[in-house]
Amino acid sequence: MSPALEQQAQGSPFLDDLNGGGDTAAGTRYTTIGSRLDEVIQPATNIALHDRSATNLMIGDLCPINQSGHFRMPYDEYTFQLVTGVLDPTQPVTPPCTAVPAGTGVLEMILTENF
Repeated sequence: MSPALEQQAQGSPFLDDLNGGGDTAAGTRYTTIGSRLDEVIQPATNIALHDRSATNLMIGDLCPINQSGHFRMPYDEYTFQLVTGVLDPTQPVTPPCTAVPAGTGVLEMILTENF
């Protein structure tokens, strides 16, 4: 296993040290946007921050027909508009809830990035 993968494993000394003081800093508001179908972060509950200042959003809870996962979310219009709304709360956003089947874009990403 590569050093990077070892560092990202739950319970690794690196992550224990990184998260030793908590996962947020006082005075900052946080928003996480994740997917219960994430292909990388498991269990999906690890996406959430554990502080009162954190808002944790799950794509499938907000739009059940959007099953975007880790690899699709950066290209997903719904996710993009959620991020835009979080970054500029003065511009309310109502993202279009459209169907995205689980696994969409994963094969294309693997082929594009590796060949």
